Amino acid sequence: MAALPMGLVGFTHLQAQGATGLDNAGNYSAWNTGDNQGTGFGAWNLVQNNGGWYLGDPASRASNLSALVTSGKAFGLYASGYVDAIRGFEPALATNDRFKISLGYQWDNGARGFNLLNGTSEVFNFNINSGGMSWTGGGSYPAIPWGGKRENGIQVDITIIKTANGFRFTITSPQDSGLNGAGSVTTTAVTSFKLYVSGSGGGPGGDLNFNNLALDSLPGDITPPTITLNGDRLVQVAVGGTYTPPDPAVTVSDETTATGNIQVSTSPLDTSTPGLKTITYTAKDEANNMATATRVVLVGDLNSNTADAFYNLHFPPTLALNPNTSASVYGQIYVKGATPGAGQVPNIQAWIGVNSANTDPSSWDASVWKSTTYNDSQTGNNDEYSATLTGSDYAIGSTYYYATRWQIGSGSYAYGGTTGAWNGTTSVNGVLTVVPVRDIAFAVDMNVQISKGLFNPGSGQGIELKGSFNNWGPGVAMSDLDGDGIYSVNMPVQGNPGDNVEYKFAATGSGVGGLGWEAGFNRSLSLVSSAQTTSLVTFGNDGTTFAVWSGGADLNPANLAKYAIGGASSLMAQSESPKIVQGGPLNSQYYTYIEAIVRSDNKLKIVPESTNDLSGGFSEAGNWTTEGAASVPQTGVPPGCERKRFIKWQVVSPGERTFIRLKVTL
Repeated sequence: MAALPMGLVGFTHLQAQGATGLDNAGNYSAWNTGDNQGTGFGAWNLVQNNGGWYLGDPASRASNLSALVTSGKAFGLYASGYVDAIRGFEPALATNDRFKISLGYQWDNGARGFNLLNGTSEVFNFNINSGGMSWTGGGSYPAIPWGGKRENGIQVDITIIKTANGFRFTITSPQDSGLNGAGSVTTTAVTSFKLYVSGSGGGPGGDLNFNNLALDSLPGDITPPTITLNGDRLVQVAVGGTYTPPDPAVTVSDETTATGNIQVSTSPLDTSTPGLKTITYTAKDEANNMATATRVVLVGDLNSNTADAFYNLHFPPTLALNPNTSASVYGQIYVKGATPGAGQVPNIQAWIGVNSANTDPSSWDASVWKSTTYNDSQTGNNDEYSATLTGSDYAIGSTYYYATRWQIGSGSYAYGGTTGAWNGTTSVNGVLTVVPVRDIAFAVDMNVQISKGLFNPGSGQGIELKGSFNNWGPGVAMSDLDGDGIYSVNMPVQGNPGDNVEYKFAATGSGVGGLGWEAGFNRSLSLVSSAQTTSLVTFGNDGTTFAVWSGGADLNPANLAKYAIGGASSLMAQSESPKIVQGGPLNSQYYTYIEAIVRSDNKLKIVPESTNDLSGGFSEAGNWTTEGAASVPQTGVPPGCERKRFIKWQVVSPGERTFIRLKVTL
């Protein structure tokens, strides 16, 4: 039998197991676009812009890469721009096909890696850069520092196994088991693969080397074993301490391989320095299918590991309670590798503390800390805990301060403020105020709207009260029990005396589109220490009765005059007295006028009357004209009013006795 070509030694053994492809750098004396050695793959397509490719021995600069060398060679790529090495599977991968390739690198500048393609579309990427390593499916590994492992080179072995609806992949490294990863991708087809380098600069340390391409077909077992972590997925150990996992640390099973034949390996745990560390358990069956499970270990305490953990007083930053109310306070915690995903992470303990002094929560007495409840409706990367604070537990009129307290395992406590770990400046305690509560009777007159046909209580329409006392919603239903058109409700409202409460009324039900919320500014009420009753108002201030728009004043001549004339703002605030002026002749006529501030909102009718003989009574008769804002100064006139002159003209001198008054009627 003829000797096998160089580099294909062992191919017959692989073929006997159903192999469909094999190639390595030892098969090539030169390497260029169109070259195609080995079997199972298409020709190489090499593309570059300020880059290139070669056959060489990376072990000469990085001893850890010796396994990539065949007959003194491995494939190499370099680029200050970019270079791609693309090769097709012939034919495209079929179900149960397995493809293997080994990569090696030393420097991590620029970017280098491996893609799987479906036509020209990328369906999988493994990338190496200065930020570390990452791969499709969310896997990542932090950058390996220079020295030791990376100085001597890092080898990465990638295995792709085609499944019925996509492919599975595993990533392993002989130098660092922490890099191991696995996952799956759903895609219609895998037709080719690509190796690439971009922006790595000069020098062989920036190259990507690869070799040992192998393609075979598995006998059918492409399902990884099941590996279940025993014990908690998050644990804590002191710096320099020893962690003893449960025995056994994991439980494994497989649909084909006997449990005793499943290989389980464990990554080491470094407890010499504080931080979040991981223990990765890897299970491999007889078909080399792998599965992993990871335990997160907090070495040290939370308060010395804020780079990998976050905790806070999440909500609310301020809170007001009265003796009749309660509210929940929430805290959230993130621990890398542990809290992301569904379900509560064991070994995390959380408390909410309430203290009378705004001080460092680590100094608070143990009695102020309340146990919390895990919030299973919270999704995402953080776990959330809450406790209920009740107003009756605290003194009315006092201010308190609250924070969160956290502990993992038996580690030291860590304290959370409004934006993260408590520091007293940018992340501070929450503020709780305990305020009194009093009943307030609210009322609104709907008779004007009923008379206009805009509101019909018999058709199911109703009135709601909304205000700042409940953050403007939901509306509080009001009732008209005696059917007099006046709707009322008693509400307990919290706040300190002198606080201002704003509110409005809203019509509800079918056919109230013309009403809805009251238009204009919010109504307001200044709180006192005892129960209060608001003044009766018409809906939208659309009232025609003196009692409504005057704020409840009795209808009598004195009150009517005070509100009509002088610009009064209340029954006790007469603003400006009227004045009378005589003159003439002007345009051959004499005049007498009364000048006064009068209401201009059409709620009252104001007309002038005059007489020359008080015993004969006043009359509107005569030649009258009125001048208003167009010619009369309006300085000091309050809203809803206008300064006017009511002028009576006479062709003869009125004499010394002329009396003018303003008559006010509803």
